[in-house]
Parts: sequence; structure tokens; C-alpha cells
Amino acid sequence: MKKILSVLIALFVSILCSAQNFTIPKAALSIGKGDLVPSLVSGQVIYATGDAKANTGSSMHIPAELANGVVIVRYRVDYYYKNKIHSMYYQLLYSNIIPDLKFNQASMENPIPVEANEKLGIGNDTVFVVIRVADLDPHLVLCAQRLPLQIGPYWYYGEESLLAGTAKYLTFRPLLSKHDTIVFPDGILQSLEDIVTKTNSSGADTFPTVPIKIKTVMNAYPIQKHPIIDASEKIIQNQYLNNLNLEALVEFDGLKIHIYFPENFAQYFSTEYKLGDPIWFYGNIVYVMNNELHMYGRDFVLEDPDEIVIQRQNLIIQMSRQTENLQAAQKGEKEDSFVDVTQTIPKGGYATYKRFFIKDDATGKFNEDTANIEENHFDKNGNRVARMMWYDKTGMVRNTQTFKYDKKGRLVEICFYDSKMFKEDGRWKVDPKRSRIFNKDTTVYTDTKDGTDAVTTAVRYSYAPTTEHPDYIKHEKYNKAGKPIRSETIYEQDAAPASLCEYDKFGNILYKKDNTDKDFEYKFEYVYAGEKIIKGIGKNLLEGEVFEWTCEYDKKGNVIQKTYPNLVYNYRYNKSGKLIEMTCKDKYGNVKDRKIYRYDKKTGIQVLEIEDTDYDTFKICRFWYVEFSKNNWKDDLDPWLLAKELTE
Repeated sequence: MKKILSVLIALFVSILCSAQNFTIPKAALSIGKGDLVPSLVSGQVIYATGDAKANTGSSMHIPAELANGVVIVRYRVDYYYKNKIHSMYYQLLYSNIIPDLKFNQASMENPIPVEANEKLGIGNDTVFVVIRVADLDPHLVLCAQRLPLQIGPYWYYGEESLLAGTAKYLTFRPLLSKHDTIVFPDGILQSLEDIVTKTNSSGADTFPTVPIKIKTVMNAYPIQKHPIIDASEKIIQNQYLNNLNLEALVEFDGLKIHIYFPENFAQYFSTEYKLGDPIWFYGNIVYVMNNELHMYGRDFVLEDPDEIVIQRQNLIIQMSRQTENLQAAQKGEKEDSFVDVTQTIPKGGYATYKRFFIKDDATGKFNEDTANIEENHFDKNGNRVARMMWYDKTGMVRNTQTFKYDKKGRLVEICFYDSKMFKEDGRWKVDPKRSRIFNKDTTVYTDTKDGTDAVTTAVRYSYAPTTEHPDYIKHEKYNKAGKPIRSETIYEQDAAPASLCEYDKFGNILYKKDNTDKDFEYKFEYVYAGEKIIKGIGKNLLEGEVFEWTCEYDKKGNVIQKTYPNLVYNYRYNKSGKLIEMTCKDKYGNVKDRKIYRYDKKTGIQVLEIEDTDYDTFKICRFWYVEFSKNNWKDDLDPWLLAKELTE
């Protein structure tokens, strides 16, 4: 009921703090030895064996920790992700159970049906359950309150998605318009518009419960429920909405919807929601009266959960890897299982130290984030060969990236390593001399008569022992001038490309599609003056939105202005043609975004970047500053003074 983003961040901070508890997130049932074990779901038994030795050696990949008497029930869950319905089959694994004899012959090929609450067997000790599936499933990831764990081909999840109190956001049918159809329990397909136009206008009509999600805005905060006068409405209110005395009135695609909540929700609306901002409501249509919908409000959020899934997946992967390092350290692994990735500055090269500051609006001062200091090493040709992120200002390196190039200066390998963590004198420290590889991207270039083909293969790693896992393959094509022609990325688990881009002969994008985060698909057309774009037209192929912009250039061919219907971007360059300032103004002349850049005279690298953004709902001021030595760093830096002091 509060903003989902803040809740999820707090949740994952909590998980991270306890990441050293590297265990399968199994849940103990209130069932002991000799007790009947009921099925928690309706589905199919696909495996049932009481022999622990047979379980650990079976093709079902059962961890030894769970092998003492096992029953696996396969069950189906339908949910919506990226506005598409997904039908997923999960495995609910019971441990410490003596299976009922009728399930002993169950297999993947010959499953045996089982109903919820039907007897699966008898407890052999405290019975545990855990859910598993082959990937980081969006629905399970969003429900997770403990860190999922990957063992072999499966990810293991806690029981949270089965609990009544868990917010199962992805199980609500997302409606993008009043014309989207809803499948009711009786099999009838109706849209919200159908419901409004085909119901009895003289009284209140009820509908079967179907969970839906709508995105809208509120122009007024919820108030006390309106007086109920109509007899038919009063009966429905008393039966379904009796304890929901807070009423929000919103519009969705031209329809009026009354949404009812418990009175304690008033504080969440008033403290967390800003009128006019987007809001997502979750609930059930209960009845229609006078061409207006009335809805049981289950929850509201201020950020679409679809957008958070990928963030959580990435965080889970990061924390899982950190946890594996901690587990390895606790087990006292051999030193030769780690690698030394301490870096030295190449002969003839140099190092930079990039500092990060963010403005505190309360004090007006810029505070340094010492956990985001970035150390970079460059060779004599100016190629970056190493990037290290510090643990804090003491210079301890928490992770390292290394870069390799071919004879033409093209990047052919990127490796990402994480330093071993250990405790000393009560605080965590890191040691880059004992590091593990997490990711490795390798690129192979093939030069042809028409240009160059580049294929990047990415792999990720797990440990005990160290094992490579395919991640994705990226195919890129370039013309003779080195401009991109086409790029597509395919992940191991997907047959279709996760992202696809196509370009014109000048390297301008013509088509872009992406399925990795939020589905989007765009097509672009241009009006040229030589190689320069003077007008662009973009179309959102999923939503039908069309937008245009125009470009203006200086005598050197640098774009100095881009004009969109509601925004104008202006650009300024130094004598070398490098961008030194970008300003974005709205149609009223208000500055919404400003970026300033400065460069080092000797190396040409960027030494200062200031970002000052104010888009009403998003406001931030921060800057990055590059040092060329580890010593004599000044505190309390002012970015605006630095911009004046440094040569443009």
C-alpha cells in the first residue's frame, strides 16, 4: 500500500545485510513426524521418492539438503508481465516426507493429478517446502522476501507467492484502455465499456470477482464514502464493501470509477501521493450504477511493478554472487581457487580517479559518495585497460574490470571480477589479490568487403567448482565507414532477439525494439541535408504515438539545437569540437536539464561533468570530477567554481 519502490529497496537492503546466510529459502510447515501432509496447490505430482540416496542421484537435480524424502508437485500460475499473459509451471518441492504409495510411480512423463489439500504422504520429520523454476521468474521475483538461490539448473524461492498476505501484483489483469477485454470466471469476455453500456441503468449490477490493474491520475484525494441511498446499492455495499469507508473518484479512458479502501489508507495517499502524478490501482470491479464503475481497492503503487522486475533480477544476481564469495570465504577455500587482479599503471600510460558528489538539498552542499570512486588505468595509446571501483576512500578495490584490444584498437575482451570480502577488526574489507570472475564478454571481428561483422559472446560464472553459463550473444554489423548498420542481442533462454536496432548509412537509427526491460518498438524517418538530419519523425509502434523534431547546425557541422514540440535542446562546443554544455528548456523557457563538461588539455579526457536536472517529479544535482593523483584531494568541491576554473 506504500510506494512499491521504497519497499523493495528496503527489502533488498535487508536481504543484502543477511546475504552471508547462504541457504535454500525453504519454509517449515507446521507438520511433524507422523502428521498428514496435504498438498498446498492443485497440480500434478511429477516425482515422489523416500530414498535420500536415490533422490540425490536422480535426474531431478535434488540438493542433498532436501533429499530426505521428496515429493514434487508441478502447478500452473498465470500472470501478466509487460502487458502479456504468461502461463508458468512451477515445482513445489516437499522435503522430509514419506510419499503416499499412489504417487511412487509419478514422473515428468507420467504425472499424477493432485488436488489442493489432498494427502501427499506422512511427515518423516519437520516438513519443508520450497518453490523452484529454471529462471528468475518475474512473478516469483516480485513476491520474494528472501534471497532466491540458484543450484544447478533451478532457482529456489521461498513460499511467499503462496501466502494470502503477499501482494501478487502481476496476477492482476492490466487494462490499457476501456476496450481491453476481461475474462470473467463464467468465460464471458467483456471490457469496462461493455460493462458500463450493457448493464441495468435503474439500479446496481454486480460482477464476478476479477483482479484488474489500471493506471490513472488523481486530481483530488480520497474522501469519506458517499451516502448510499439506492436500496440495491446498499445491499451490495453491505455485502462486499462494508468496511471500506474511503472513496477515491478517478477517470480511466473517459469512464468514472469509484475505488473504495479502508480508512487507514488516507495517510498513505496524503503522505506519498502528489496529485496529478501517475498512480496504479489494483482491485476488483464490484458493481456498476448510473454508468459508473465501483471497485474494491486492494492496493495502489506509485511505480509500475513491471518496471521493478528487472531491477530486482539484477540485484538478486549481484547479491547471489556476493553471497557465494562470502560462503567460499567461510569454508576456507584454497587460495589457488582465486585470481590476483591487482592492477598496475601500464608503461607510458596514466591513471585517473573519478570522484562522485551529490547535492544535499537541505544544506545546499555537495557530499562525496566515497563508495563510488572509480579508478581507471590507460595505456600509452589512451585505451582504458582497467577500471576499479573502490570500497571506500581508503582505496580498497571491491571490483575490477579489465579490457583487451586487438591491433586495430578494437575492444575484444571485458572481464569483471569481484574481490573477496573478509572481516578484520569487526569491519568488512576486500582483497583484489583474491578475486573471482563474474562475467566475461568476448568479441570477434570479421572484416569483409562491405565492412565489419562483430559477434560478442557473454558468459557468467558460478562457483564450487567454477562453471561458465551462456548469457547472451550480440551480433553487430558496420559499413566501410565504421557506421553501425544492424545490432541484435539474443539471450540464452530466448529464441527471439531481446533487442534489435537497424540504422541508415550514416549511422542514424531507423528501427529499435527492446524486450529486456519494458517492451518498446520505435520506427524513425529523416529529412536530410547531405548527411545531416534537419527533421526527424519517430513513431511508437506499440502505442501509436508520433513525435517530430528539427535540428540546426553550426558551420563546423555540430548540432547546436534540437527542437521538439515541448522541449528545446541547445548545445555548445569548444574549439576542438567537444561538447561543453547542453541545456534543455520547456516550451515556457524553464530550464529542465543542464549538463556541463570540461576536458584535460593533455589527454583530452573528460575531467568534469555536472548534471542539474529538474523535471518536477525528478530533481537531482550531481557532478563527477577526475583526479590524476591519489594524493592531495580537496574536500568541499564546488562544481560551478570548477567549471569556471577549468578551460573550456
